[in-house]
Amino acid sequence: MVDMEDSKFRNFTECICIGRSRLIAAILIVLLSTGGIIWGENPSVQEGTTAYGEIDVKDPRIQIPPSVYPLLDIYMRDTQVTRGRDGWFFMTGSVAADGQPDASLWKWNDGLRVWKSRDLKKWEPLGLVWPLDDWDGWQKDFYVYPPGEAGYTLAPDEFHQAELPTGTEVRRSVWAPEIHYLPLQDNYFLVACMNHNMLLRGHELVGHGLKGATFVLRSTTGEPEGPYEDISPGAPLTAQIDANLFEDDDGKIYLVYQNGKIAKLKDDLTGLAEEPRLLTQQPYSQEPYIEGTFLFKHDGKYILSNTIWSTPDPDQPGMFHYAHKKKDAYSYDVVIASSDSIYGPYGRRTTSLIGGGHGNFFEDFEGQWWACIFWNPRGQFAHTWGHTCRPAVVPMTWKGEQMFPDFNAAAEFYDDRKGPDHSVSVIGHPADQEIGEDGSLRNSQYFGVGDFKTIDLCGALLFELPVLPEGEVVTNAHLSFYTRVVGNPDFDVDLYGIGFAPEAVVDSSNYYAGDFLDDEKGHAGLQDGVLTSSDGEGVHTSGDVSAWLQSYYTANPGYSGGTYAVFRFNADVEAVPTNSRYEIGQANNAEPGRRPSLVLKKGLPGAGRPAR
Repeated sequence: MVDMEDSKFRNFTECICIGRSRLIAAILIVLLSTGGIIWGENPSVQEGTTAYGEIDVKDPRIQIPPSVYPLLDIYMRDTQVTRGRDGWFFMTGSVAADGQPDASLWKWNDGLRVWKSRDLKKWEPLGLVWPLDDWDGWQKDFYVYPPGEAGYTLAPDEFHQAELPTGTEVRRSVWAPEIHYLPLQDNYFLVACMNHNMLLRGHELVGHGLKGATFVLRSTTGEPEGPYEDISPGAPLTAQIDANLFEDDDGKIYLVYQNGKIAKLKDDLTGLAEEPRLLTQQPYSQEPYIEGTFLFKHDGKYILSNTIWSTPDPDQPGMFHYAHKKKDAYSYDVVIASSDSIYGPYGRRTTSLIGGGHGNFFEDFEGQWWACIFWNPRGQFAHTWGHTCRPAVVPMTWKGEQMFPDFNAAAEFYDDRKGPDHSVSVIGHPADQEIGEDGSLRNSQYFGVGDFKTIDLCGALLFELPVLPEGEVVTNAHLSFYTRVVGNPDFDVDLYGIGFAPEAVVDSSNYYAGDFLDDEKGHAGLQDGVLTSSDGEGVHTSGDVSAWLQSYYTANPGYSGGTYAVFRFNADVEAVPTNSRYEIGQANNAEPGRRPSLVLKKGLPGAGRPAR
């Protein structure tokens, strides 16, 4: 959840024996990719251009899908969901006390809250299932640190009546809670940590003398509402934070916390059965700060999920590393590794979700996998979001031992969100075409905008317009598309709306290259410079095109489907140097994460978005 200690660096040398042929060295490189994951398949390695531990934060396959929307308009960090019994799901996370500012949860809050749902969309609060002020255990005390004085603890009634000096630091917050239904126990558990002695300077440790403190609560009724009892009431199970509970197939239960430390619990669950150990993973050349650990199982493999900050490399513009977190932290990412044994070693780490750090994974009752997110506002990547610290879930799909967001499932899941301004993502139609100046049309993985073999090119994308619920309008819309750069294009690309068609067809007469708004065909100029010479490879988005799209709905109030919006990308010059172009992923052949999409926000006229 937060930085707690300096990361310890490990030196890692990848040894490749120099043998009788280069074939042996190549084989050894592949074998370094443990768990059967080959370097070229790693989503954080872009076609051999990056090294292990470097990350392409613009890789479209591992972004939070643009259709994903907050499930609740409540400030929450560290979202976690579990599958319970009888078709129920339960959610919890780090939240502030009622009536307190959101940011107060960093210092103190009032306990653990839980929500339940049948469909992962509509959530009903169970309320404060574990109120700290009414608790008799060690967790209830406030840790108080007046300026210039030694720290001390106060019971809840003493704290609420005390007049503390200005500048006093207070610590009594439950961080990163998780609720777990353990099938072999047929019971619900809450696992969490206290922020005792955390984020302080110049103060001695007080109370139990630990920095952070983990604990496990067990329901005394077998129900998620509790009440709960502490399985080890005398003291914390461990120091540190970000605890996770894992039940193995043989019924053994493990506590996993912080950066992948693990300890088996006693059979009667009264405490730890062994000293914690750190799970090892295939190391990066410099080990990063790690938090938000989560252990689960898939297809017979143990999967260790950790959260790591990416940081930009000052010597390689556009390159990011998983190294020790510094003040220039960029994206808060989920990284996973697999093992055949619970104690490891765990193999090559791969990135599953950019910006989706410190949420868990779970499988629903139909076999769909999900990731929990909360849009961490603290990294530089956060400026790209319209909302932060809100709970959400992302459909995920497996490819071997790697996990990716499922963009189509996300668009379908969030299409019927009943918020004031909800999203739908429409994947491009495979009839999109590259259009040549000579009248040629071509389907490929990418269409070119610029020049190829002395033929000027542009390209058209098509999207079937979704049906809007009665009374709703398009409140915002943009195109999301993947772009590669060939040569050194010194021209811009402009975006036009060609029109609305009853069939998914691109006409060769739609070719155009030239200055913005000089299109003699009367097409709508939507954006001057949707791509510029400063744009590199990666996912790009257009400006808002909702006014043009809404013009169709306004003119066709009874629209029931079957109409296609056709967009064109073209160079803003009539002739460009040979082999100098932008290439945009097409819907018919590009990899799924590189296909274009049209993201619409729809709602009542004038509807707003959730507060940040």
